[in-house]
Amino acid sequence: PKLCKIKSAIGLRKQIGDKKGISNSLYNIGIIYQYLSNYKEAVNFLKESLNISKEINALDLVEKNSKSLYEIYKKTVNSKKALELYELYIATRDTLAKQDAMEQLIHLQAKRKYEEQKLTDSLKHEQKILLHQSEAKAQKQIIKRERIIRFGLIGFALLVLFSLGMIFISLKRTKLQKTIIETQHSDLTDSITYARRIQAAVLPSDRIVKQYLKNSFILYLPKDIVAGDFYWMEQSGDKILFAAADCTGHGVPGAMVSVICNNGLNRSVREHKITDPGKILDKTREIIMQEFEKSEDEVRDGMDIALCSLSGNKLQYAGAHNPLWLIRDKELIETKADRQPIGKFSKIQPFTT
Repeated sequence: PKLCKIKSAIGLRKQIGDKKGISNSLYNIGIIYQYLSNYKEAVNFLKESLNISKEINALDLVEKNSKSLYEIYKKTVNSKKALELYELYIATRDTLAKQDAMEQLIHLQAKRKYEEQKLTDSLKHEQKILLHQSEAKAQKQIIKRERIIRFGLIGFALLVLFSLGMIFISLKRTKLQKTIIETQHSDLTDSITYARRIQAAVLPSDRIVKQYLKNSFILYLPKDIVAGDFYWMEQSGDKILFAAADCTGHGVPGAMVSVICNNGLNRSVREHKITDPGKILDKTREIIMQEFEKSEDEVRDGMDIALCSLSGNKLQYAGAHNPLWLIRDKELIETKADRQPIGKFSKIQPFTT
């Protein structure tokens, strides 16, 4: 019954011209006869199937038919035919294997190309989104800037109108304003003069300087009423400490820094009992930086200084940028200072005594 169904299917396939279907049906019939050991009928159907499969280049059927014919010829001791069909089977199998490998390679290449394209599309999409976001942000900035300019122009126009309205009144008040300005200038001058007295109060008096350094003189010529330059003296045990310092800034700002630096020197000696010049400068720098760090803004002010310690005939020196000049036997001897200030610095090192 199965053979009848297959043969009936062959007739239908012939009507529609399905050669591969015909070849496949003939192969199935040949296999049935081979299974029944009817090798003659099996060979007839398999050979016919083989011829059709060769004609349409159906390599999978060529492989199956050649293998089955090889097995039959081998059993019927037809060595020549068996060898011929075996070679055809091997060649077809290798060709199919190569085709399968090629198809897998093509599939992998296509898959990789698809993944690359997918990644490219994803990147393009992200770039497009970022571009849109950037354009939107730029547009907002333009609108914001235009709004600021518009409001600025309106404000400027109002200011001009207001100024024009005030000119007449201002002319009447010129004399009064002049008086006020002169008064303010006088007050400011008085305040600065008072600040000078305060600054002078922290400087050692001529009497104290002469007490410790009899053959000495002071040349102090500030540019303004108050200044950032100052001199300092302190006694600690058998040592006399004295210094000449130059703080950053001129006028009132320099004077304010000089007061902080003067206080730092006093604390280093009086509170911390330090007498070594280099260590005094180290501690003074630490105190000054702590004071400036209390401000929210970065403060890089500080001072350059030459500091000496005199005990009997022994003189010790440490300096920040300011050298020591020593005159001996009519010869000027210079001792170099450390190349760093008292204050914030990128490469802080201990000062050398």
